[in-house]
Amino acid sequence: MMEARKGQTPHMPQESISAQDDEHLNDRSRFTPSLCKISIAIGILAVLIALLVGMIIDIRGGGDRDIPISVTELVKNNTLLQAKFNKVSMALEKQSKQFEQLKIDTDIALEKQRKQIDQLTLQLNNATDRISSVATELQNQTTRVSSLQPILSCEDIKRLHPKNQTGYYYVNYKTMYCNMDQLCGLGGGWTRVAYLDMSDATQSCPTGFRQYTIGGKRSCGRPESDGGSCTPAAKFLTNGISYSQICGRVEGYSKAIPDALSNDNPQRNNIDSSYVDGVSVTRGSPRQHVWTFAASSATSNYADGQYSCPCTPGSTQQVPSFIGNNYYCEGGGADPLWDGQDCLPKEKATCCSSPYLPWFYRKFDTATTDYIELRVCCDEAIHDEDVPVSLYEIYIK
Repeated sequence: MMEARKGQTPHMPQESISAQDDEHLNDRSRFTPSLCKISIAIGILAVLIALLVGMIIDIRGGGDRDIPISVTELVKNNTLLQAKFNKVSMALEKQSKQFEQLKIDTDIALEKQRKQIDQLTLQLNNATDRISSVATELQNQTTRVSSLQPILSCEDIKRLHPKNQTGYYYVNYKTMYCNMDQLCGLGGGWTRVAYLDMSDATQSCPTGFRQYTIGGKRSCGRPESDGGSCTPAAKFLTNGISYSQICGRVEGYSKAIPDALSNDNPQRNNIDSSYVDGVSVTRGSPRQHVWTFAASSATSNYADGQYSCPCTPGSTQQVPSFIGNNYYCEGGGADPLWDGQDCLPKEKATCCSSPYLPWFYRKFDTATTDYIELRVCCDEAIHDEDVPVSLYEIYIK
């Protein structure tokens, strides 16, 4: 009987329990079946222990009265142990169910968030596609407009690209300078057709003009003449640009004794001749008046004011009708002329009060592509008077 019991492997169920415990820790989905196996293993182990104790008592001759007490205690302890184990098992099973529910809830929440993210991603992609489509359509419209309305001027560039900056542009196989800012109180898109700045050593006088150096400053005036004359016209082409507005400025110097728009000048009403001591700006053929810049050496109204600027209080000079109010006049030795600075006190309120100075501005009722001309004129010989220019700048749109 002892050999038969010794041949048994009482420790195998314990190893099975241990293995089941490890497997429970690694895979909670098999937790509940493992608990049942553990309960059966403990019960079997308790019976084996009881039998083993009884055998030991028999061998040692402990007597029959001790066996029922020991077995009773073992059964009692086993019952208590089984009860505690069941309680722990129930608690673990409850926690396992809670954990499983938490996992399910978490998976549901994550799936819901994933769907929301997918939905937002889809909406964002759709919005990006719409923006791209709109941008493409705008580009197509711009291309269609450009093809229907070829870009010829700075005004065309400004209309199609309102954020473009002032500077040089290559348009219609030509390089042109565009002023995209405020000029003459109006918005940008001005095309420059004429420019001279004799303070720049790289520039020279127009063909037919005579170069002066007065006070170290270079300027361009009439060629040698024994009487009244004008320089050959400096002609500025518009290259087919249609315009109805002109904005420009001219600066010059008074040499000897110019007398502005003298009433004694026999050519004073002839726009094609030396009607002014100063600068004439015209357009087209026959010439149409744009602006006149007159110069007078008079600092006071001597000789009944016949040599003073016609805008000077007390002057007796009359303005030719083709000029009207489209002129500037400055007297004395103010240098440079027509810049709105250093005017004679008596002329400030009348001759130097234009809000456009140093710029002039003309607007015409009908658009034109006429070329523009600039001439320096005087009604007497070169040694008596001249009004050379040092700067001019003319824009159209």
